[in-house]
Amino acid sequence: MAITLRADNRSLLNNAKYSYILDNISSGAATITVANSDAFAALDYIVIGNMGSENTELVQVDSLVTSTGVITLVTATRFAHSESSRVTSVGYNQVVFYWTALQTVPNPSTAQISSTIQNNNITSTKVQASTAPKTTTYTRASDPTIVETLDVTPPITYDSDNWLATNAIQVDNFFTTYADTNQAHTSGYGWFLFYNSTTTAVSPLSNAIPYGGFNPNTVKAVFSDFDSCLNQKEIKLISMDDKYSWLNEAYSLMINELNLGNWEYNASEPLALAIKSGVTDYLLPDDFANMLYINEENGDKIEHFSATFRIPRSTSFREYAVRGRHLVIRPTPEADSTITLEYLKNSSRLTDMQAVINLPDNAAYSIKDFMLFRAYRKLGNLTESNNSLTLFNKNVDRMKIYSCKRDNGLDSFSIGTEQNV
Repeated sequence: MAITLRADNRSLLNNAKYSYILDNISSGAATITVANSDAFAALDYIVIGNMGSENTELVQVDSLVTSTGVITLVTATRFAHSESSRVTSVGYNQVVFYWTALQTVPNPSTAQISSTIQNNNITSTKVQASTAPKTTTYTRASDPTIVETLDVTPPITYDSDNWLATNAIQVDNFFTTYADTNQAHTSGYGWFLFYNSTTTAVSPLSNAIPYGGFNPNTVKAVFSDFDSCLNQKEIKLISMDDKYSWLNEAYSLMINELNLGNWEYNASEPLALAIKSGVTDYLLPDDFANMLYINEENGDKIEHFSATFRIPRSTSFREYAVRGRHLVIRPTPEADSTITLEYLKNSSRLTDMQAVINLPDNAAYSIKDFMLFRAYRKLGNLTESNNSLTLFNKNVDRMKIYSCKRDNGLDSFSIGTEQNV
């Protein structure tokens, strides 16, 4: 039994530079003239036409004259194209497919580290090379007012054990596909990336694609249910960015409506924060919503936080104040120390097809109704849009009554009844 892996070609169009053909061209044309050639450069791979259309083709730029917009192609066009046909720079010409037995990145090797430094509301990013990086994301608090996050993403190298095939991008379709007929691959995970055979540049690696199928309460399952409610013409007008945006909006709404923004569902892991002598202001993590507690080194647990910035009357008594994403300490610390804190996180943004949608009673099925509400608005079908929103709200109201929800994280321990006087 063959497993078919699909790479979504439409992702190449996100933020892609493009222009339009100025004149009708016939098949076999060696040059095209575009309205603005600033978006292109020699050796670029460009798509002529709309992705997924029958006569759309992928060609490579040999040279261009920016003053006239004339682009000379490496190979002549295979199809005729009309005036105003779109020409898009896509960066890649092939798709590389991989298989791994475990859900681990294929062939990690020398990596490039992207370092994001956030100080107050200023964010800067630098890139550096690393010969032996850790495949992880971590935070270094060398300066308590700066959060520096290193995102290490190993590149992909060819390896006969994991490499399946390299296919030309099928621009006349929304997807470039590969059928894995290896009988030994009954389980495991498929991967793909886009590849530029001229420059050897690669795109970020795809999410892992389980050969055993996606679980029912994953992002992939919701997207499949959503797609099944639309016809092919409608699906073409919905981008992957639209889907993720609408899914995350629905997910956030349901978390709030079902009162799931509580300790048990959304509490962070304990976070150690280094307090520095002379420093009063500390930047909290990006997903910070509300403070749960602070433990000082002596074991004192602080559960109430001042809403003002008044100066404590006693310099020996430490007071904490939370303002936005900043933790302020008064009076100014006179010595280095460490505190441990936990906080409520903002609802996470789902970006992975395998990500589990954590709702009571596997209620992820209702998210597609909200997505349809947004989709039909975009498609101009207000009747179906309103019907979908009504159905979504009814399902949420039903879950408020019937679903099994956990408590609000309150302590389950109390004084025994025999101790009451």
